[in-house]
Amino acid sequence: MLSRMHRTAHLLYLRQELFLQIARPEDLATLKEQLKQALSDIETKERDIHEDMRPKTLREAEDSKRSWLRRWPRLKYKKEASERGSR
Repeated sequence: MLSRMHRTAHLLYLRQELFLQIARPEDLATLKEQLKQALSDIETKERDIHEDMRPKTLREAEDSKRSWLRRWPRLKYKKEASERGSR
């Protein structure tokens, strides 16, 4: 049975080996490209979601404005109360 020190050393060795396998330049280049593509996909999805959330008709825009105007005094009060509390 390995002593605690030997187990720790072995785990550190395995961790280092894993890092070296992950950190190969060709793997990093591939990972970088995958991350770029993933970010592009996320940005496209985000634009689609924002577009879907926009009012499509004048009535939807007016309803949204009325809703915002109804909530504005309460939101303003909460913001001011929060600012007073943080002083």
